[in-house]
Amino acid sequence: MKALPSIEFASIDMEGMPVEMKLHWSVTDKSGDRLVIEMDEDGINTYRGEDAMVMTNDPSMKIQLEQLKEVEPHFKDATRDTDYGSIGNGNSHSRFLHANYFMSHLEQPTSITNGMMKLSTVPFRVPVDAPYKDFGHGMSGYATEYTITQSLETGDTVFEYNFDENWNTVQFNVYDMMGKDFRMPLDKSYMAKF
Repeated sequence: MKALPSIEFASIDMEGMPVEMKLHWSVTDKSGDRLVIEMDEDGINTYRGEDAMVMTNDPSMKIQLEQLKEVEPHFKDATRDTDYGSIGNGNSHSRFLHANYFMSHLEQPTSITNGMMKLSTVPFRVPVDAPYKDFGHGMSGYATEYTITQSLETGDTVFEYNFDENWNTVQFNVYDMMGKDFRMPLDKSYMAKF
């Protein structure tokens, strides 16, 4: 946190992407505490705790959280007919509300696997072939390509990748692969170049 004010940030161009990417980071420690770091036009903004439970693309977390406050009071006594704000679309606002709503109803898991299954069903996944976003460069569709569900306690991991003709689900234990004490400073990670 102390180094955040000194971070230089900018949008980046990546080969194959028709628009500049705006990156935001989500960091979770072993205790489950979360931090979302977002590079906005007004500088670096951070969100912790309950405000950092769900993260989507544009608009900013600040705007997403303001819109969430309008519908969140209805979450507690919800029925299957409750309007929790999502219009069922793949846009970021609907996905943000969808994930917050279903996350708010999660109950204590009965096992690591049960907990991972519950978490994996919370995000709104953009379906293949859905008209999602026209970038103006011939790319008019977009899908959720992959999801990763992982237990920080045990290292159990489920990676699912769906795109084009590929439909793969792989289960592995990241601690078996890298060791439980595996750590890499962010400035040494391959992601540091971004």
